[in-house]
Amino acid sequence: MGSLITFVNFPVSTVQACVYARFLCENEGIKFVLGDPQGKLEELIIEEKSGHKKVTGLQTRDGISHYGDLVIVAAGSCIASIVPEAHRTVEATAGTVMFIDIPKERMDLREKFHPDNYPVRSYRKGDGDQYYQGGGFPISKEGRLKFGFRGHKFTNFQDYPTEPNLRISTTRTKYTEIPIDTVPLYGLCSMKEVTAEAFPDLVEFGFTDSRLCWYTDSIENDYVIDYVPGYSKSLFICAGGSDHAFKFLPILGKHVKNQLEGSLDEFTPFWKWRVAEEGHDNDGCSEGENGPREVSKVEMADRADFKLEPTSFA
Repeated sequence: MGSLITFVNFPVSTVQACVYARFLCENEGIKFVLGDPQGKLEELIIEEKSGHKKVTGLQTRDGISHYGDLVIVAAGSCIASIVPEAHRTVEATAGTVMFIDIPKERMDLREKFHPDNYPVRSYRKGDGDQYYQGGGFPISKEGRLKFGFRGHKFTNFQDYPTEPNLRISTTRTKYTEIPIDTVPLYGLCSMKEVTAEAFPDLVEFGFTDSRLCWYTDSIENDYVIDYVPGYSKSLFICAGGSDHAFKFLPILGKHVKNQLEGSLDEFTPFWKWRVAEEGHDNDGCSEGENGPREVSKVEMADRADFKLEPTSFA
């Protein structure tokens, strides 16, 4: 195959982890406002007095205002869409995720790829500009296998709603106002090659679904966990996960707390607020909408491209 495949045995249910985190929060009296429209952000509420700005809360799509002394924004790749000052700090970029659904009658394959029998896996292939990497996970209880790809990532530039002449990369998914239900053909072709070679028993099914996986790439790929300057310490962001923050779910909170309370620790120099200097990249894709990564300029796959073909290795 000309590639390196590694296996790591740490299957974790992200859904169950988030449900448990919510359970712990609610036990501490934290209230969640979920659903549409009451759980959708409309805008931050910003108060300006004597030349000073302060965020006093937020308004949701149902028109309700929620006030607080401090607003913390931890919104993944949507950060810069909520806090315009962050667009030179983080950038929303998209990778490719594909799925294969194993029918219930194929219990042999459901057993083979069960978390008890099959680990998380990753691979690397190619060199230089041709280098890419990817991986996958054991089967879910619904019978779904997930495959990820990381090579060239993509951007989606749109007008910023409240900042004239500002265009930034924003998330676009099956559920956004302008939906997208496919992925770039470039990544899919590489995934098809590796998947057919490594898993010939899955070729008959082909890929059955797709997602764009949105990252929050930051300067130097370090987190940005700090107060946003200019808001009198009323606005705090947790950003720049760059695909890695969830892995630290059990331990990240105590270090975020340190930054909130101003208790300096070994991570403070790396996580502090920072923006790219004018004329310098912010270590996202940083090519702007005229670059080749802009999704409107990329050839996208259609359903016929999801089919897998046997290879000479199969």
